Amino acid sequence: PHAVAVAPFASLGAAGGPGLGPDLGRAVAARLAESGRVTVAGDEAGARYVVRGGVQQVGEAVRVTARIVDASDGAVLHAVKIDGAAGGLATIEAGVAAAVLDNLPAARRPAAAAAGRQPAAETPSALAVLPFDDLTSGDAPALDVDLADSIARAIAARAGALPAVTVVAPADPAAWAIGGGIQRVGPRVRVTARLTDVGRGAVVTAIKVDGTVDALADLRSRVAALMIENLRDALAGAAADNAEAAARPREGRRS
Repeated sequence: PHAVAVAPFASLGAAGGPGLGPDLGRAVAARLAESGRVTVAGDEAGARYVVRGGVQQVGEAVRVTARIVDASDGAVLHAVKIDGAAGGLATIEAGVAAAVLDNLPAARRPAAAAAGRQPAAETPSALAVLPFDDLTSGDAPALDVDLADSIARAIAARAGALPAVTVVAPADPAAWAIGGGIQRVGPRVRVTARLTDVGRGAVVTAIKVDGTVDALADLRSRVAALMIENLRDALAGAAADNAEAAARPREGRRS
């Protein structure tokens, strides 16, 4: 009844190659099994809990995000970020396994266990950065870089540095999503981006940023910075709304 499955981790960065995530997932599963503290299921169908995550490598720096998910209702029980170096993957694997073992429901403090999940303030919000669409007509000359991919990676990298955010793969469940499009007309480039509250299905904010083909790095930086600023505002607003709702007296208690 308490078996844990480890899903293949998503490889969110190109530097480590597509095999980095699945390899990490298998290594974490092996460490959990070796611990003797949990039963590791061979697949999600036989698991009470599922560990999901992603790994991003930029140069020698590696960041792993992992979440413990209650398979019965999809609730995220705990989320962690672990940073390390490409030459120290064994240390990262051990850190992920230790975090999973330390935060399974049986190991959590009674108040959180009784609630069935961690307090919301301790669980970072999941953010999916979706692929940007290239809306340029087919006869336009190609850019020197894949701007759509580089913008998405820049946003993901900056968002991942926020303590209140866990960046997940585009196909994973998320509370927030960022996506957009790119259009080139001659030397001009326009990037549109939007931040969506996935739960409400509402676009929280949308931006347009213009630049030129000879200053793509600056354009990418401005788009990423503006979207992260909007994300910070949205997270702060959501936290304030949650606090207000928690403090609001329940109706129907008047005698």
